[in-house]
Amino acid sequence: MSIFDSVTSRCDKYQKIVVSSDSKSRCQHILNNPDGKNSLRQYKLDEDIFPQRTCCDFLVLNDTLRNAYFIELKGRDFTHGIEQLRSAENLLHSELSDYKKLFRLIHTRNLVHRLRTSKINKIIASWHGNFVERTLRYEEEC
Repeated sequence: MSIFDSVTSRCDKYQKIVVSSDSKSRCQHILNNPDGKNSLRQYKLDEDIFPQRTCCDFLVLNDTLRNAYFIELKGRDFTHGIEQLRSAENLLHSELSDYKKLFRLIHTRNLVHRLRTSKINKIIASWHGNFVERTLRYEEEC
């Protein structure tokens, strides 16, 4: 039994545009699914699946390509955002073992170069180039 079996996806299976946004933040992540050819699921992790745990805001699964997008929408605390992404990765490690993990941190301030510690740099390096951070908005295609 999957941890996702008891939770309803927040998007339609072949939705063409999946927007991850939060009323508490101006930030948003947009995943485009051209022609609706990929099977997608979207979950609000910190509300629907792990309400009592530290984790990132959203998880979007592309079941066709086996990609898992871990998405954190953050204010100014870049370090805490990275920790939330890492926590979600650890919580879902076995559940998503056959998915490629992609980490997205969308934040409100462009101060990232001053906020990286050696611990944070090691976490980001462990994601082998699958980490993207942007200010306010990030749009990508499946």
